[in-house]
Amino acid sequence: MISWLSDAIHAKLMRPIFIIMAIYSCAGIRAWSDSLLENPIVIHSGRMTMTIEKQENQSAAISWKDEKASRTLNQLDHPLWQVDLQRLDGEKISIDSRQCPPAGETKGSDSVEIEWKLGELLTEEDAEEQSDAETEEIRLICQLKAAPEDRVETALTIDNQTSDWSIQQVIFPMIALKPLGESSEDDVLVIPRVSGELVFDPMKKGVSFSGLYPSGWSPMSFCAEWDPQGGLYFAVEDPLGSSRDLQVKRSDDQKTVTIHMKTPAPDAGVAGNDFTLSGKGVLQLFDGDWFDAAQIYKRWVFKEARWKVDSRRTDTPSWFKETAVWVCTSGDAEAVVEPTIRFAEFMGVPTAIHWYSWHQIPFDDDYPHYFPAKDDFAEGVKRLQEAGVRVMPYINGRLWDSDTQDFQTVALPAATKDASGKYYVEEYGSKQKLVPMCPTTRLWQDKVQEIVLRLLGPEFNVDGVYIDQVAAASPRLCCDSFHGHPLNGGHWWTVDGYWPMIMELQRKMQELNPEKMITTECNAEPYLHCFDGYLTWHFQYQNQIPLFAAVYGGKIQLFSRSYQGNDQLAHRMKIGQSLVFGEQLGWLSPAILEHKETAEFMRKAARLRHDLLPHLSWGEMARPPVTAGDIPDVTADWAWSGQKWPITDSALQCGAWRSGDRSIVFLFANVTEIPIKFTWNWTPERYGFDNEPVQIQQWKGEQTLAVDGKPQKISIELPGLEIAAYLVEK
Repeated sequence: MISWLSDAIHAKLMRPIFIIMAIYSCAGIRAWSDSLLENPIVIHSGRMTMTIEKQENQSAAISWKDEKASRTLNQLDHPLWQVDLQRLDGEKISIDSRQCPPAGETKGSDSVEIEWKLGELLTEEDAEEQSDAETEEIRLICQLKAAPEDRVETALTIDNQTSDWSIQQVIFPMIALKPLGESSEDDVLVIPRVSGELVFDPMKKGVSFSGLYPSGWSPMSFCAEWDPQGGLYFAVEDPLGSSRDLQVKRSDDQKTVTIHMKTPAPDAGVAGNDFTLSGKGVLQLFDGDWFDAAQIYKRWVFKEARWKVDSRRTDTPSWFKETAVWVCTSGDAEAVVEPTIRFAEFMGVPTAIHWYSWHQIPFDDDYPHYFPAKDDFAEGVKRLQEAGVRVMPYINGRLWDSDTQDFQTVALPAATKDASGKYYVEEYGSKQKLVPMCPTTRLWQDKVQEIVLRLLGPEFNVDGVYIDQVAAASPRLCCDSFHGHPLNGGHWWTVDGYWPMIMELQRKMQELNPEKMITTECNAEPYLHCFDGYLTWHFQYQNQIPLFAAVYGGKIQLFSRSYQGNDQLAHRMKIGQSLVFGEQLGWLSPAILEHKETAEFMRKAARLRHDLLPHLSWGEMARPPVTAGDIPDVTADWAWSGQKWPITDSALQCGAWRSGDRSIVFLFANVTEIPIKFTWNWTPERYGFDNEPVQIQQWKGEQTLAVDGKPQKISIELPGLEIAAYLVEK
């Protein structure tokens, strides 16, 4: 037996070890040669150089270098991949790329393929009794390939030929970023939490982000870090929306930020299961900031992702795109109708209502048995529609109450279940034990469609239905083999579950009435082509940016915020931010009319949004404007989950949106009562005008500027609680 393997066995005396069998010859792959110590593998893609070097312990170290900035970005001793396995008897073990030498590599002109051969997990006694020839194999192959635009794309496959080991999850790609320059003080990280969140100096201040994608708190599959000299984009670009967890964390020694993509393995728990990374892992250098990183992801989405939509989005009813403001209320028609009509009349723009508790059952109880509705619901819908208000009632798209009479007899076979066969249970405010259903089952697909179509049909004739939790809650890693999908991980939650369920529903809606629509909670990207709108009520975080809108603005209607609590400054901060983020406004109680200043600010924002529909509703987000001056920050209680939620943000909210005719509108909203003087640093080439003369016209205002196409500073004074818009066109 080779010496390093013998040493490893005796170093782990009296406990299980994972034996890594280095096979130095196999068809098509040359041995991991000693010459790599003197001649590393080097792959170039523009300014990015990837170097693979063999270490003295025979493992592979990969460096990622930005040649333009003359700096290596990562810590070399960090693994490239990790595989977690479990034996049928329950024994678990993890192995990463640092712990074994590759078996060999194949170098192409712009790529390299590296193979590792991973033996079975053995006790010391097994190792003495079993020869190398009898060892069952786990072959891991990693491919790294240069692509255009300073980019390296990676792939990973595992061929598991064992009879008693199962791949549980794979972490790949993995990287540990050092401070990008001499200091970390000017490093900025963007993570895809809800709308998108900036972390300044993450090495010093810390960062911890994790969440099973796709979900409302982990809606996209990329992140990026940069400083003034450039940045690194990190993603798994997977067109099928497979379940995975992007994990970003400062290391315990506070010297690196680790970025890992953890993917639950399909058929985890089944011996001999294989693994192939769905999509590709990507590392790409770029100049700029979060908006530039978002454009990299956006280009991929609308080229390859299965959820991409036509830029015109003709499948969504026009009335929904034109909706400017939302009411959110609940109860019977007597409590709902008249206050909503008064609100709509005050706003004077297309208004819709999200109607909760229209059913006789309590909220979050006895699901999915919503019928019969409250006695006056149908009449209330009719009265609202006659007043010009569109109506969208609530249902849940995931849950079945476990204490209903038909749960055990009807629902249980279609419920999601863990590896032990127990169904998952979730509890919310009602404290009912609610069970997430498996979306691949015909029972659940039919049940959701039945409820929605009945509400949209002649009995109630609502304009749309809100199907809660679909784009909010993480996939449940169901292990019920009778459902027919791979156990645990994979892309079945989307491709075989909600996608066919909702797209079939959309086809039936078109047959019923093409003016009907459906929405869901939060903003997980893979459901973009299924729904007409995403409720963005959870956009509630510090240092929040419109990262999601930078990718998807105009492709789906993003609507509304959570207006909890009674802090009117917080309400106005949300109004200003949601306007410049491109969202339909509101989702608040009609009682807001009792707060004159907030109500008038909402009306002002809603009417401006309605004026600018070509930009804000079916346009696309442009780079937010750069401003300077004595612009204060403000802090207010955004009230979330029944607790205080202080958020600090700029008193001046800014945004930019491009219409189909390529004109751009720039928005500036002062959320305070104090006037703000500031300078708008106008740089035409950043917006595609290429130093051409343009005209900047204040929307419904007196200020008109003839601009010669050169950068300039535009001085603006914005009174308290005012919103200004400037239209820029050739």
